[in-house]
Amino acid sequence: MVDLGVAATKNATFFSDSVNLYRLEHDIVLIDVRGTGESNPLHCRQLQFKEGLQQQFVEMYPKQYVKECFDSLSAIADLTQYNTTNMAIDIEEIRIWLGYEKINIFGLSFGGRLAQVYMKMFSASVENLSCGHLQLPIQECHFITKYADASLKKLFDDCKTDSLCNLTFRIYNQNSMSLL
Repeated sequence: MVDLGVAATKNATFFSDSVNLYRLEHDIVLIDVRGTGESNPLHCRQLQFKEGLQQQFVEMYPKQYVKECFDSLSAIADLTQYNTTNMAIDIEEIRIWLGYEKINIFGLSFGGRLAQVYMKMFSASVENLSCGHLQLPIQECHFITKYADASLKKLFDDCKTDSLCNLTFRIYNQNSMSLL
């Protein structure tokens, strides 16, 4: 199992818990992809940390801050090397170095997108792929939303016919959707 995205090693205690079911049948390998973790983090304080509530409502990536961030990071790292393709190659090199024939990948957020790129590049190395919070193109989001809405409606309709479900949930909001 590989956890991708932001610095994964900060989650080591979750995976090391003795009652964690993942550990029963899998080795856990946490990878801090390029620019994350403690070895060479690429952080821009002016873009990552907001001071006070008022700053939460201003432009998320002001051009001036992005330029300052790019300039400061360019001074310490070759930013052309921090891309999804190189990160996927890094994962493959780690898989080979550890001696795994195939791996199960679990990716969250950007890690979900990276996991997809890895699978496309090294499909023979992937046993299973699980992604959460994918960053999808708008066309794919529309497709997923259309079917998610239909699935939710079916769930509500099914709950109407189940007496326990209907009794439990109808009290919360009798005016919304077709069930609640």
